Amino acid sequence: MSLTSSLYTAYSGASASQTGLTVTSGNMTNANTTGYTRQRVTSSGIYPPTTYSSFNIGGGVAVSDIQSISNQFLRQNSRSAATDLGYYDTQQQYLYQVETAYGDTLGYTVQTAADDFMNAWEELSKDPSSQAARATVYETGVAFSDSVSSFNDQIDAIEQSALSEVADTVYQINAISTELAAINKEVTKYPEGQVPLELIDKRELLLDDLSLLTDIEAVYQPDGTVDVISGNGMLVHGNKNETLQTVATPPDGMLEVQWTSGMTYDSSGGSLGAVTALMDPDNSPSFTDTRETFNEGVMAIVGEVNALHGTGTGLNGETGLEFFVAVNPELPLSPENMCVNPALEDVNKIGASASGGQGDGDIAYQLSELQGKDIVTVDGKSSTMDQFFASFTQKLGVQTQDATFHADSQKELQTQLSSQLAAVSSVSTDEELSNMMVYQQAYNANITVMNMVDELIGNMIEELG
Repeated sequence: MSLTSSLYTAYSGASASQTGLTVTSGNMTNANTTGYTRQRVTSSGIYPPTTYSSFNIGGGVAVSDIQSISNQFLRQNSRSAATDLGYYDTQQQYLYQVETAYGDTLGYTVQTAADDFMNAWEELSKDPSSQAARATVYETGVAFSDSVSSFNDQIDAIEQSALSEVADTVYQINAISTELAAINKEVTKYPEGQVPLELIDKRELLLDDLSLLTDIEAVYQPDGTVDVISGNGMLVHGNKNETLQTVATPPDGMLEVQWTSGMTYDSSGGSLGAVTALMDPDNSPSFTDTRETFNEGVMAIVGEVNALHGTGTGLNGETGLEFFVAVNPELPLSPENMCVNPALEDVNKIGASASGGQGDGDIAYQLSELQGKDIVTVDGKSSTMDQFFASFTQKLGVQTQDATFHADSQKELQTQLSSQLAAVSSVSTDEELSNMMVYQQAYNANITVMNMVDELIGNMIEELG
């Protein structure tokens, strides 16, 4: 082996060590960078040249590759868990808002208002001529009507918030898919194996973010690009991406997510899947299901109260008045369009009597007895007022509890998978410091060899010169 060969061998070792130091420095610099995957230098020995010597000594070392250390299986599982987490976490947030809207922090619910209303009729039946008792009936009636309207208004507000989230989420999905397509285009500009690893890290982080919003499947192509399948279509293909849009649908103007072709975007995962499911009237839980169940029960109560009160006679002899009427007479009586009959502000008109007699409180008594009768029929099942409200309260609680359980389970799973992935991909400063010392020592050793060979070559030239 010649001195010049020895010089090149030492040079290749110093060069490889220098590359290792550069990569280690990059790892240390990005130790706290979100989405950064630690890099590792892969080296291989240089085959010895063909010589006539009986000794075949290698020609040094060459850097064959710089790799990102990751585990694609863990990453895919982590994204799948993130999609489920996005779904249940979003669902839990909205269901909790609905449950909170039904009963405020003081524990005053529609059921409480209904109980107070029925109790007021019972007190009036004992003394139908009492102005105070009549005023209490009127006031508790207003409170019941207001609490019913308030709950519907709050569901409407929550639903409008969900509509805004749909539009915002679709915007985010479009922004991410556009960026992914741009990265795919950038990737194809580089020769195979020379794509900047930081560009790949950025792409993987975008895919992670996208998996929280909707269900995706990343398909890695031989040219280094990634196609993204989402729902019932291709969201990203090469350097092009499909744009999603929101379209108001009749008759209520609810938003539907569509592809640009007009076909409905079918997504069942992520935060977008959760919100669209809550807005789907055919789903349970959904805003429509909650509203219809509640309103059906309330209107059964209102109908019974109006029917009985219409047969009652007030202290002034007036009869045939409904207790609850429509705020807007041109629209049907409903929980959203309901108030206590303004005529009953004159509490003497409240129909507590069956005969009109001074001490007759029979109608008031019958109205108070409604609380214990099976007057509410929902989903084919009859129940009392208290049973209906208790069942409705339990339904809201179970739905929220179920979503919370799934959200907590997915958070735990996501934490475990993220920890496992971090153990593989994240930067360990202790390990990098150790690598830095190894590369530094190897570099110094090779430089020492180069200096020694250089000196020998110089002496040889001097002797022969």
